[in-house]
Amino acid sequence: MLKPQKTQTFWDRVKLAMIAKGRKPTQINAAKIAGRAQPTISEIWNKPGGAPELEVVVRLATTLEVCVEWLYTGRGPMKPAAAIDAIGQELLSVWDQLDEKTKRVIAGYALGRANGLGESDSGPPEPGPSGGSPFPRSPRPNTRAQKPSG
Repeated sequence: MLKPQKTQTFWDRVKLAMIAKGRKPTQINAAKIAGRAQPTISEIWNKPGGAPELEVVVRLATTLEVCVEWLYTGRGPMKPAAAIDAIGQELLSVWDQLDEKTKRVIAGYALGRANGLGESDSGPPEPGPSGGSPFPRSPRPNTRAQKPSG
């Protein structure tokens, strides 16, 4: 597998992205993706420090599923981070408020579900009656002193 290097040119990164996407890294294929004529791409490709206009960079990045910043500058991650849905955003918004034990329980549950464990049930728990957390709360220990009987 090819690894990004600091000294890469724009076109080196295009080639890496094309290979990662299973495409042959040629000027002809880059031209097809970019929507430009091959001679135009060749002229830019062979020019030291050459890079196309931003519209072409965005088209290449989108088609090859890489980050525009990485493709254009070499900075940042090659691949964009996975999108987080609304439920994931909600969990992230409260994650720091949870104690470590609860975090481990939630992570264990999620990993188990992702690995196919517990699929025979009817799905993830639904929110409670008040719209709050679907996870049951641990009963609080009875801290009041019991009156002696007798």
